[in-house]
Amino acid sequence: MSELYEDQEKVLIKVENTPMTNEYESHLEKLILSDLSIFGEKLLPIGQQVDFPEIGGDAIDLLALDEEGRTVVVELKKGSTPSNVEFQVLKYVAYISNLDVEQLSERTFEFYQRAQAKIVIDALVKKYGVEIPKEVSEFDLAQVATKFFSVDDYETYYSKFNKSQRIIIMAENFDRRVALVIDWLFRQGIDIRGFQYKRYEIDGKVFFNLQQIIPIPDILELVQAGFARIAKKPWLRDGQAYHLERACGTESRSLLSKLGEIAQGMPGAEFRWRQKLYVKWLYGGKEVRIYSGTAKSRLDIVPIRSTVKEVEGLIQGTGIELREPTRNYWYETNSAWFPVTSMDQLTPELIQRLKEWLGYDVSQQTEDSTQ
Repeated sequence: MSELYEDQEKVLIKVENTPMTNEYESHLEKLILSDLSIFGEKLLPIGQQVDFPEIGGDAIDLLALDEEGRTVVVELKKGSTPSNVEFQVLKYVAYISNLDVEQLSERTFEFYQRAQAKIVIDALVKKYGVEIPKEVSEFDLAQVATKFFSVDDYETYYSKFNKSQRIIIMAENFDRRVALVIDWLFRQGIDIRGFQYKRYEIDGKVFFNLQQIIPIPDILELVQAGFARIAKKPWLRDGQAYHLERACGTESRSLLSKLGEIAQGMPGAEFRWRQKLYVKWLYGGKEVRIYSGTAKSRLDIVPIRSTVKEVEGLIQGTGIELREPTRNYWYETNSAWFPVTSMDQLTPELIQRLKEWLGYDVSQQTEDSTQ
C-alpha cells in the first residue's frame, strides 16, 4: 500500500492515517455512491444497503451495473477484512445471479425513491438525460443503463443483463488469509478485486488514498493475457474434452476413455490431458504417451525411451504391428511404439504389461481387489 508523506522543510515526514469509525464508515459509503468511478470505471449505482431476507437478512453495501450488463457487488469494510468476508460476498452474488431484469428493476426503483438516492437521481437526470418514471411498472433498468453507458443496442445489452456478476471488496487492511482466498478465486475466473484505502485528516480536511491490491494491476494484465492464450489453446482449458471430442474419432475416443479409467484405478498414477498432441500416462518416473490426433481411427502408444525388444514384449500375441523408432516421425526418436485401432486389441494382457512396464506392482493390485 502506498503511503502519504509531507514535505517539511525538505524532510519527508510520514503522515499517519486516521482509522475509520462506525459513523464515518456510513459517510464513506455515501461518498462512494456519489462517484463509483473511483474504482477505475464507469458504474451505475442501483442499490445501497440492499437487503434480502432470503439470504439471512444481510445487506449488500452497494450494488451497481457495469457497461457489459454485469451486476457488481461492492462490500465496504472498516479495519481488516473479517475471516468470512469472501463467503459473505459469494453468497450475495449467488443470490443476485438468480434475479432477472424485472426483479432488479423493481429493487432499483425502490432504491431510487429513497432520500439517499437523490444524488444518483440528480446525476442521471442532469448529466445523462434519464427520466425516472413515477410508477414501477414503467421503470426499465436495462433502458436506464443503456442511456447511462451510451449503449445504442438495447436488445444486446438486455440479452447480457446479469448473465455474470462481479465483486469489489474495499477495506482498510486485508487479512493475509482472506487475500489468498480472493486471489485464488480471481485465478479461477471469478471477477473479484480488493481495494485498500486509508483515510487522512490534514488541517481539518479529509483525504483518502485508494489502491487496488488484489489482483495487483500488473498481475491482472498477465492473468488476462493468460486467459487469452488459453482461449486460443483449448487443450489448456479442458484437455480431456479437447482430446475426446476434437482430436479422437469414435473408436479412438472409446480407447482413450478406457485407458483413462485404467490409469485412475492405479494409485499413484497420473493421466495428464493438457498437451496438444498426446496424453501422458505417468507412474513411478516412467511415461507412456498416447497420441490421439495422428489419425481419427487409432491411438498411437509410445512408451518413452522404450526399446524395440520391450515393445515387442508388450504387444506379443495381440496382432498389433510394431513400429520401430524413426527420425522421420515426430514421436520420440529413441522410442519404439505401436498403434491400437480397436477395443479387441486392448487386451487384459496388454494392459497388464503396460502397467508392469511403468513399474506398477500388478500383484499388489490383484491382492487389493480380492480383499
